[in-house]
Amino acid sequence: MKSIKLLTLFVLGVIILSSCSKTNPYNTTHPDHGKIGFTTNWDDIEPPTNYTLCVNNNSNTSSTIPTTEHIFPLLIDPGTHSILICTKSEKMNIDLQTSVAGIEVVHGEIDGNIPPFFTYTNTLNIKGDFVTQLTASMKRQSRTLKIVLYIKDILGVTFVDKTATLTGIASQVNFETNEVMKPAVRVKPDFKPDVDGSKNGISEFKASVELLGIIPEERQILSFTMLYDKVGQQKDIEITIDLTESLKSFNANKNIPMELKCDILNINGNISEWEIGEDGSIEVVWEIK
Repeated sequence: MKSIKLLTLFVLGVIILSSCSKTNPYNTTHPDHGKIGFTTNWDDIEPPTNYTLCVNNNSNTSSTIPTTEHIFPLLIDPGTHSILICTKSEKMNIDLQTSVAGIEVVHGEIDGNIPPFFTYTNTLNIKGDFVTQLTASMKRQSRTLKIVLYIKDILGVTFVDKTATLTGIASQVNFETNEVMKPAVRVKPDFKPDVDGSKNGISEFKASVELLGIIPEERQILSFTMLYDKVGQQKDIEITIDLTESLKSFNANKNIPMELKCDILNINGNISEWEIGEDGSIEVVWEIK
């Protein structure tokens, strides 16, 4: 009986020792799948609140997460996969199959009040039981256009609200090739008076729009209506300015806002010079005589 107890204790001891010496052969909790860890680079631009990561252009393998998180939460089968990281908004439509992002067009016009649009694309080889790391340099696919109008207030001038339009604007962009796409549409800059900027008999009106680009084959025409009041007599004046030459380089350097400044005295005008703003923005100054 004593020998049987000793044998039992010996067997239990062997089992305990062998279980203690055994180690987990896997590196992660997902040995049959991989994950993606990533760091996004925004080039000193304030990042958005969240972004979306999509694998293989499939909405079923996409997830929107806060920009403070750096691990894609979904498990991925081992193999080669296409990766898209992008910002999204309700005003942008993204076709994952064609890699085209667009703004909804209503009666030939788009909303110029969209958040900046960023993308990153790549191809990754995903391994099972492994977290593949990448650094994503986010590419800005939209650009800010600021327009400043200096108007000599000799006739009690006011800006007729909702009349400004800018033509020849791109409604779509292919974020794989970075090409802007037709159809060409209009955007309505919303000019507002700048009380702080108005002085010495000059009224200042400002508008800002966020655009995917301009269509180079089209002309970019800014038109709006000014209301002049002199001795109780009012007159609407339609003003049209051809910005085609000024916006020729708009589709490049989208990280840098472009600012156009215009001194309006009458109706006929031409570009007089180029300027560089203090913040590095590109400014085009022209004068209407």
